[in-house]
Amino acid sequence: METRTGDINTLFSQMGTRQGDPLGGALFALGHLRALHSTVAAHPLCIFPSYADDTYIAGPVDVVLPAFHTLQDQLSSVGLTIQPAKSTAWCPQGLPPSFSLP
Repeated sequence: METRTGDINTLFSQMGTRQGDPLGGALFALGHLRALHSTVAAHPLCIFPSYADDTYIAGPVDVVLPAFHTLQDQLSSVGLTIQPAKSTAWCPQGLPPSFSLP
């Protein structure tokens, strides 16, 4: 970072970005994109519409939960976690009794 006096300062971050950082969303998206691409490749029967930090998984009920677990693992590999309290599952025919999100 260059100051008004022309001095150069280095900012170090071990995890994440600072609140309000204009590059925060772009940096998050780069990490998220890698995890998302790996998950999409592993689960071709699903689609993954995403916006910012919201990702949806749509597909046959028997492949959505494995896709969710893959996405969870892939996000973990780049230091991101899924918030179970903010996650939900829905199926027009109803979910099988064995279906549950962690």
